[in-house]
Amino acid sequence: MQPVELNSICNLLDLARMRGRVDGERIAFTFLVDGETEERHVTFGELDREAVGLACKLQSLAKPGDRVLLLFDPGIEYIWAFFGSIYAGMIPVPAYPPDLMRAERMLPRLQALAEDCKPAVVLGTNQSLGLIGSLLGHAPNRGGDGAIVLPVDQRHGWNELPWTPPSIQPSDVAFLQYTSGSTSAPRGVMVTHANLIYQLSLLQTRWEQSYPASGELGVVGVSWLPMYHDLGLIAGILGPFYAGKRIVLMSPLAFIQRPLRWLQAISRYRPIVTGAPNFAYDLCVSKFRPEEAEGLDLSSLRIAMNGAEPVREETLRRFNETFAPYGWDPTIWMPSYGLAEATLGVTSYEDGTRCPVIDVAVHDLERNQIRLADPSREKTRRFVGCGHALTGTEVRIVDPHSRQPLGSDSVGEVWIRGRGVTRGYWNRPIENEILFNARLANSEEGPFLRTGDYGFLHEGILYLTGRLKETMIFWGRNVYPQDLEQTVAGCHESLRLNGGAAFAVERQGQEQLIVVQEVIRPGKLDLPALAAQVRQAVMAEHRVPLAGLVFLRVGGLPKTSSGKIQRGEAKRKYLAQELDALAEWTFDTGSAAVEPLSTNLRRAEQPPDESVIQTWLRQRIAQAISVPPEQIAADEPLSHYVLDSITLVAIARDLELWLGRSIAPTILFDSPTLEILARRLTDPAYYVATSKPGEVSVDSLSEGELDQVLAQLLSEPVATPEQTPSR
Repeated sequence: MQPVELNSICNLLDLARMRGRVDGERIAFTFLVDGETEERHVTFGELDREAVGLACKLQSLAKPGDRVLLLFDPGIEYIWAFFGSIYAGMIPVPAYPPDLMRAERMLPRLQALAEDCKPAVVLGTNQSLGLIGSLLGHAPNRGGDGAIVLPVDQRHGWNELPWTPPSIQPSDVAFLQYTSGSTSAPRGVMVTHANLIYQLSLLQTRWEQSYPASGELGVVGVSWLPMYHDLGLIAGILGPFYAGKRIVLMSPLAFIQRPLRWLQAISRYRPIVTGAPNFAYDLCVSKFRPEEAEGLDLSSLRIAMNGAEPVREETLRRFNETFAPYGWDPTIWMPSYGLAEATLGVTSYEDGTRCPVIDVAVHDLERNQIRLADPSREKTRRFVGCGHALTGTEVRIVDPHSRQPLGSDSVGEVWIRGRGVTRGYWNRPIENEILFNARLANSEEGPFLRTGDYGFLHEGILYLTGRLKETMIFWGRNVYPQDLEQTVAGCHESLRLNGGAAFAVERQGQEQLIVVQEVIRPGKLDLPALAAQVRQAVMAEHRVPLAGLVFLRVGGLPKTSSGKIQRGEAKRKYLAQELDALAEWTFDTGSAAVEPLSTNLRRAEQPPDESVIQTWLRQRIAQAISVPPEQIAADEPLSHYVLDSITLVAIARDLELWLGRSIAPTILFDSPTLEILARRLTDPAYYVATSKPGEVSVDSLSEGELDQVLAQLLSEPVATPEQTPSR
């Protein structure tokens, strides 16, 4: 049952003011600066005072309803800026600052977002705002002038300005949650205060069931999730704030550098809840070393959320087996399904029910029917249940073409309606009418939100089988086929524009990227060299390793009569080996699973010279991609070897331990060849003194460098029938 104070809360401003008044001296947020022990705290009262100060300044610069773009690295300032925008009666737009090393590539996405929401003010720190000069001309505000850039590092005197508490209605937009990673079509979901309060109350109700019987709870949760993403913002920040409980936070980069930090923080602070995408649990298992886990205790946890990408039974099983000796309870898994368009959650396990795993006959599944089957007797596919519809939410399975409702154990599109469904996309009336105002045929019952997800209901539990849309998801990040296809076509004039298709296939329990591409006048080309060029370009631009490439003659790509690419048909023909291929390659993409050598790595006895460093790097890269060291050329671009971001972080850690010195981690991303990298590693200017060897500096390496796994965990995963996406 909710406390009396919460019964009357209808917007975030009232919530924050109440918390500042009632719980002012209690710690609301603890941020682990180094991901481990260095703490920054802020109380409910301090947050209230800081938010008022920022609101005073914002109201002197813009008007209620204006958008405020938030460009902060993870930290307390991000939270304070979010609430300060609410206190000013304005609409915060969470985003991530451009990456210092890849600004040219990242700025267009940020520009597209700014052009869509037209912020009046851009908030950040001097450091995070350092590269947005070229952005400002693309962010006109209400009067046509450039957006006002406001660093918050020095904020003396802001509280002396007048503040007028805004009048906020439940139906007002609380913030814009951008879901698209495509440069061409950013879409800002209009999340209202009513949407948020509804979702936050559900989270609190579920968490309350797991509170200690004594009522004493020091920390409710530990989270490393990105603050600009709906799961990290709502479940990781606003949920605990609504409940008046303390949450411990860390940078996503701190987790990726050393996944054990997340588990050690759980052991230290004893929370009852945590959560992450499926890949994070896999990463914990693959990087785990028992000798580093002395004293690890996960027994305080009562809820382990799993969402934002496909949930795999194999992941749950491996995590259970690995961490059972450390107090892990396999009954606490809470796979959930949701999307930003529904604020956050759609289905979950509100009553703590253990999630079911079922095997479905493939023969029936291919006909959009569900029949449970014995995998020892016939071919089956396994699905993890994503829970039942949350209180106040209705889930229907609908034929996406006829709009006819389907019964249980029938596969169709997931349609939803309820208190969590948002107002739609900012300035997208046509899309809003189609997607947010859908109605069932004949009865015209509605409106419903069309999710674009395929799934079925079995005994009241939702299972997801795939996507209607063609968006792919790799390591928690959305990748758009049209963006990949444009990159491929741009590699060479003989690669036909609008003549390629990118899609994902399931191999060895992972999504892998495949591209098929038409080639003009192939007889005059060195096709293997062109294939290598395509592979390097895809990795350099999108940070996704290419697993397969097929070159086709002109006219070989499946298209509609109007010339539209049929990616689904191209995928079907690829899997059935029905494409008329000029040439085809299958590439090893196993480098993402490379393990650090830190357990048996010996430090160099004396500072190595350039040639010794070259030899070390050649051996380490060769190990990462499973080739002989002599195949690693010193003058080849590093992108030739398709080293993903997780691998680069692992190599950086080993390199630091071997050298006995802390390096500037961006050096691995910024060095074009192994030869240049080795030369730079002999230059003292490329070393830093702020971090310990083996721990890549959080300050030096932004999340953008790890966009393969840390870019926005958006709401449009793609899945094959073997997968169960949960967002």
